[in-house]
Amino acid sequence: MRIAMIGLGTVGAGLARLIDAQGPRLREQTGRSFELAAVLVRDPRKPREAPLPPGCVVTADPEAFFAAASGATADVLVEVAGGAAPGRGFALRALRAGMHLVTANKAMLAAHGAEVAAAAQQAGRELFFEASVCGGVPVVAALARAVPPADRTGLLGVVNGTCNFILSAMAERGTPYASALAEAQRLGYAEADPTFDVSGRDSAEKLAILASLAAGRAIQADWVATTGITGVTPAHLAEARAHRCAVRLIAAARIDGPRAALRVGPAFTPLDHPLGRLSGPQNGLAVRAEPMGEVFLSGPGAGAGPTASAVLSDLRLLGSGGPGTPFPTTTASRADITPLEEPGGGIRWLSGDGR
Repeated sequence: MRIAMIGLGTVGAGLARLIDAQGPRLREQTGRSFELAAVLVRDPRKPREAPLPPGCVVTADPEAFFAAASGATADVLVEVAGGAAPGRGFALRALRAGMHLVTANKAMLAAHGAEVAAAAQQAGRELFFEASVCGGVPVVAALARAVPPADRTGLLGVVNGTCNFILSAMAERGTPYASALAEAQRLGYAEADPTFDVSGRDSAEKLAILASLAAGRAIQADWVATTGITGVTPAHLAEARAHRCAVRLIAAARIDGPRAALRVGPAFTPLDHPLGRLSGPQNGLAVRAEPMGEVFLSGPGAGAGPTASAVLSDLRLLGSGGPGTPFPTTTASRADITPLEEPGGGIRWLSGDGR
């Protein structure tokens, strides 16, 4: 399988290493060889620790990149660079050129998912996006394949490993916010500019994707009421301890027919709740549906390893002839989307958040 990839940063380089290391196993599992044919980067001269095969074209020019992908008859575009607008353009171009799409770009899906899904459907190509939410935790597959749409009623999750690491360090070790953030950056759990994570925007985009799958209609991240963690104080943490709770950045949605209530914000989370027990960069998602009841998934959600592994899992499924992940091609009505008053499950928003 010939792969064209956009992005050779932390996740892209991690994926290149996985393909290089697991090549024989991938051939055994799928009957196909996996090879990077072309890579689009911002700066081709930048030193990188990524094993690229001989003949792989590395360029900063999108036209040269797509020409190389076409010349190599690339089967799939892997997009791990991010950005809603550029991601949309690259995705649509690749699909119309006959390539399948594997993406970790949550911003693109949260803003343009319906359009991209419709383009994949029209082109007869497959769309995969497990890596867009919760790293190595297969929450996308669970929502898209395991729970019938008519039964979905609620989502409750911790979907940002950076924020969970910071909040855990503050509560468990008394680490000041700035020091906890610096540690997260040093360990590779946080970006140099952490605004996207700590503002709650990353969680809102992930919740929009999950809620879209749950509702069967595309929901945009801009519609999600969102508060980040920068306002969490030692007093909040002390109040949480007094009530046997942890402070977690909670992403919550309740789907009721055409209507959906959503919110992202810091919340007091009981320690006997699975989300309250998550520590460090772990992610978790509870899906409550009738008549199934509640299912809980958790695992590592931040860092190159989990995300690159999720991308490789999608590539392996594609190489085995498996179907892509269905994403709604119709958009919900903005009038049907409201802020969620309370998450439920004993969890309550911090005082002043959404009240």
